[in-house]
Order: sequence, then C-alpha cells, then structure tokens
Amino acid sequence: MTELAKLTRSYQPTPAARVIVDAIAEQGRQRQWLAARLGYSPAMLSFWLTGYRPMPIEMAFRAAEILGIPRSVIETASAQ
Repeated sequence: MTELAKLTRSYQPTPAARVIVDAIAEQGRQRQWLAARLGYSPAMLSFWLTGYRPMPIEMAFRAAEILGIPRSVIETASAQ
C-alpha cells in the first residue's frame, strides 16, 4: 500500500462503537471520563470509537454498562 493510500484510507467505527459515541454525546460526557472508567487511555478509546481499531465486543459491553445502555442494544447493533 502506498503512503498516499495509507493517509487517505477511511475508518469506520463498529455499530456498537457508534451507539457508545451517541450515548457519550447525549449524556454530555467526555471520552476521557469513559476511558478512565474502562481502565484504558483516551487514545485507545479514541481508536475504537473512530474505527481506527475495531472495538472488542466485551469492551463495548463494559462501556455500555458504564453508560447505562442495555446490553441488548449493543447486541442488536453488533448484529447489523
């Protein structure tokens, strides 16, 4: 892959990550707040939420629990 291709490649967050991003915004929370509660750096959380790295489903479940999102919402989003 050329350097230009690497720079222009777009990343897509997982459907579960999109649910979490929406919940963070709706609750007026900061990503740093969630990252601290998950025990990960804000950078790693950002990688997951932007799609640079796929978010592990167990991490999505943990984030959902912290944010008060029912597990079934993450399961439904992940099945898409």
